[in-house]
Amino acid sequence: MKESVETLEELTAILADGKFRMSDSERIEAIDALLEKQRERKLSINAFDSRSKLLVLQRMKEYNDVLWVERMNR
Repeated sequence: MKESVETLEELTAILADGKFRMSDSERIEAIDALLEKQRERKLSINAFDSRSKLLVLQRMKEYNDVLWVERMNR
């Protein structure tokens, strides 16, 4: 989250008039670089989310298996 906020602040600074002395092409390159950072961050978050979901499903299955064994032993 913190990195995304920092990226947004950088973008705001790049777009603000007079904040940085850049040509239009330099400004576009800087914006493209920020976009790429956000895309990479999104891929990392999606991968983490997928692994987390898989872990939750595995734990739910283990929990259900334990419940089933407990019922069978009654």
